[in-house]
Amino acid sequence: MNGKVDLQPKAPYEVQPAMVFVEPAKEEKRRKKQGQAFLDFPVGRSVLLPDYRRNPEELANIRDAMAEVQNNPDVEIMGLFVEGYASPEGRYATNEKLSNERASALKDYMKTTFGMPESMFKVGYVAEDWEGLRALIEESEINYKPEIIAAIENTADPDAREAKIKSLKGGAPYRVMLKDMFPQLRRVEYQIDYSIKDFTVEKIKTMIGSKDEMLSQLEFWQ
Repeated sequence: MNGKVDLQPKAPYEVQPAMVFVEPAKEEKRRKKQGQAFLDFPVGRSVLLPDYRRNPEELANIRDAMAEVQNNPDVEIMGLFVEGYASPEGRYATNEKLSNERASALKDYMKTTFGMPESMFKVGYVAEDWEGLRALIEESEINYKPEIIAAIENTADPDAREAKIKSLKGGAPYRVMLKDMFPQLRRVEYQIDYSIKDFTVEKIKTMIGSKDEMLSQLEFWQ
């Protein structure tokens, strides 16, 4: 253009900000508390003995978790979920029966101890926790790791899968798993589902910064 075209200067655009508050929708405040219990059962049995081996400590943790929810006047328990897990040693059918019965044993203990009706409970089980075992193997330094993982991935029948791993290198990797990994898989997981009541603005002011998890977006907005 070489200065032959005269352009009128333009005023630069100026942002005109505006503060807008969007009121969140009211929601039901549902929360959950989860935990694991590594309960000990006599071999081949599903009777929960409160004084057996590690059980006093594990059951005390469950009682503490329940007390934290039950003793809070601002919450109401909506349901409890209990799921039993067994390690892969032994026949699948036997482990399926044990994991189910052991989960039910904990459910019965909680029902009696905490005075909860049967309708509040949901019980599930995982006969053999191969997924958990694979995660432990991935994180470990166990010998023949690729061969073990290949056996888990490529053998559909769980009993045949265990037999294949058991025969690997004279059973040396299996013995390590039996000692160091399988005990971590024998557990019962539990979840306490509960709802939280709504609070007044004055109450909310005392909770912010200390009990944020009990507040909804609407309560923060208020």
